Amino acid sequence: MRRKTREKVFQVLYMSDMLDITADEASKIFLTCFPGELDMEFFEGALEGFSSHKEEIDVIIAESLKNWKFERVSIVDKSILRLGTYEIFFSHATVPSAVAINEAVELAKKFGTDESGAFVNGVLDAIRKKTIYDDGGNG
Repeated sequence: MRRKTREKVFQVLYMSDMLDITADEASKIFLTCFPGELDMEFFEGALEGFSSHKEEIDVIIAESLKNWKFERVSIVDKSILRLGTYEIFFSHATVPSAVAINEAVELAKKFGTDESGAFVNGVLDAIRKKTIYDDGGNG
């Protein structure tokens, strides 16, 4: 259920960026158009947490890009990186960073280009290395 919900969070973040609306506005539209079973606690928590830390998340991503400008990252990859960065740094769910990265890479393989999986993996691994705390050796 968490994987399916994570995919829906990504889709809302993508929709938000494409339509230039808030994640909350995108969530309302998305849930109306695509109702279904979700882990609503995770769904709402991730979107609320992302919205609270969006600027910070974008800075973390931008600082972790090598030879690439944040503005040039595709909206699909950017949305996945935002979700992964949120999970690594800000999520209250106890998800080891390695799991968050793996889930992001799976989203990138499913929704991105042939290069998206490796790109997302590299950027999120660089971000993981910036974490202040040790997540029990799982990251």
